[in-house]
Amino acid sequence: MKKIRAAFVGIGGYGGVILKEVLEKKDEGIEIVAAADPYAEKSPCLQALRDAGVPVFADMDEMLAKTADVGKKPDLLSLATPTQFHTAQIRRAVRQGINVLCEKPLTGDAQDIPGLERLQNETDKFIAVGYQWSYSKAIQTLKKDISAGRFGKAICMKSLVFWPRSRAYFTRSTGWAGKICAPDGTKIYDSVVNNAAAHYIHNILYVLGGETDAAMPAKDVTATLLRTNEIETFDTATVRFTLENGARGMFVVSHSTEETIEPQFEYVFENGKILYPDAQGNIAAETPEGTIVYGDPFAEGAANKFFVCAESARQNAKRVLCGVNAAKEQVRFVEKLHAGNEIDAAKREAVAEIGGVLTVRGLGGLLRQCYREEKLLAELPAFSRIAQTGRKL
Repeated sequence: MKKIRAAFVGIGGYGGVILKEVLEKKDEGIEIVAAADPYAEKSPCLQALRDAGVPVFADMDEMLAKTADVGKKPDLLSLATPTQFHTAQIRRAVRQGINVLCEKPLTGDAQDIPGLERLQNETDKFIAVGYQWSYSKAIQTLKKDISAGRFGKAICMKSLVFWPRSRAYFTRSTGWAGKICAPDGTKIYDSVVNNAAAHYIHNILYVLGGETDAAMPAKDVTATLLRTNEIETFDTATVRFTLENGARGMFVVSHSTEETIEPQFEYVFENGKILYPDAQGNIAAETPEGTIVYGDPFAEGAANKFFVCAESARQNAKRVLCGVNAAKEQVRFVEKLHAGNEIDAAKREAVAEIGGVLTVRGLGGLLRQCYREEKLLAELPAFSRIAQTGRKL
């Protein structure tokens, strides 16, 4: 079996989660040849890399130059860096003949998409994007059944996530959290929709995309966006939209609720309803013929996408499960979200700090109502109680 040389750029935060799982698996078909991170000393994986004799660099370009000098150029680069660096780093790696697995989102700027598409078309290397559900057996099987028409026409696609995040979350890393743009003007649009919960809006678009590496565009994106923490973007969103095939879409997410609700969705079709999670934590479809169980999209672990991409690199396969073509629609969704909707601020008197998390009193109940009734937060009479806004309700 051909051994795949892998390198990791960004080994703290989520990049560290992926790397830890890869190290623990000890796959003999994968050789970790290098890692890079300007803050490598903060990585929980640093000592394990040192013990394994893996060189760690502060800079990606230095890492690539040094590995090439000793005949250890990576076959696969795992990229887990701030959003504003994705496009440039993807370009540099692919142009050096390296396959790339980039963490989501693909980019913060939809104007980068045509260039990334050209790059993908001009090379024999792949650009994969790390929406982890897209690499799971559960989602791949579901997508195939939807594409084959098993459930008929899509009618309504909804998803909800409550993931409270502390003040520390919004001041992490190098200060790009919650920013619209980097200091040099590069678009980031970091928010609950474009970061932690990005997987779940992408999944709505992805399962309707037809081809494996494809997603369905959304239009008419209207939203209530609420800012509770001291950020430029927002930490709560209720978003209503229309899919290209005419189906209704609803996305309800927050970092500022008192309660936690793990990702859930309800996809309604002509011939069935697909729900996640069922009582066993699986995706299950309810149809006139009975229940179809697809499994847990989290079952394979966070590093599953890395191992899937490593196998693609081993086979010199350019086709990936989730590449530029599939990931671009989530980027465009976020651009439409920011272009057409204002951001409201939570009223200070409605905010309480609980365990370091700024929460809005009663927000969870209002958001659940929005999810049930497919309403925006600003369409509820109670919105004026929690938000500073001049809009008419």
